[in-house]
Amino acid sequence: MRQYDDSILYSPSDLVRYLGCAHATALDLARLREPDAAPEQAEDDAMGKLVQQAGLEHEDAYREQLANQGGLVEIPEKGSLESRALLTREAMKQGAKAIFQAAFLQPPWSGFADFLIRVEEPSDLGDWSYEPVDTKLARSAIRLLRGDDLLAVIDTKWKKMISPTHKLHGLRQADVYQLMAYARLYDHADVALLYPSIVGEGEKLHTPYTIAGGNERLDVMSVDISLDHKDVEKQLEKLCLHFTTKPQIPVN
Repeated sequence: MRQYDDSILYSPSDLVRYLGCAHATALDLARLREPDAAPEQAEDDAMGKLVQQAGLEHEDAYREQLANQGGLVEIPEKGSLESRALLTREAMKQGAKAIFQAAFLQPPWSGFADFLIRVEEPSDLGDWSYEPVDTKLARSAIRLLRGDDLLAVIDTKWKKMISPTHKLHGLRQADVYQLMAYARLYDHADVALLYPSIVGEGEKLHTPYTIAGGNERLDVMSVDISLDHKDVEKQLEKLCLHFTTKPQIPVN
């Protein structure tokens, strides 16, 4: 959240934070309104700093990859939020292949995306639309442990999978690329993408893959989030049992 003229702008991250802990949101408001009187924010631990650094390196590598492919539009970090949001909208209207450091403003909401990637799905823009890609490694990613052994790192995606007939088996390149960064960060642990499933489909373990050029296994899972949270937990428990085996199925 940030001060915007005489009001406060909120971000999607603020909403997620509030749903997780209303007290954390109260502290954020206190820091915004009376920073000198608010409690000091705890510093990141060693793992937090490692994840942050790895996320920045991953962002730089992905940005370089998109730039080499051509069509990357970069939104300057300097300038007002209004000007940055305007430049973002103009790039989207022109159909840019990728947009770096996109900004959005619609009071009382604002937000930023590491990248916007063009997808060929119709929208008000035309025959295309955009999907946000967050290249920062999330400290909230689920780490599945058995004793002291790390079995897998699970990253949740709040978006649908592409058609299973897609060349990447329904996955987006950016998601796979991010999971490779997790595998390196956590010393070649197995990694997994968790998607919401079609209502009524229940939990599903899709075909597991090995990432080309490495030994890491990429699992793809989905759960029906329309159910009661206890039923969702049961779905997750069933899916996590599959990490005890490691079939090797290559992905190109």
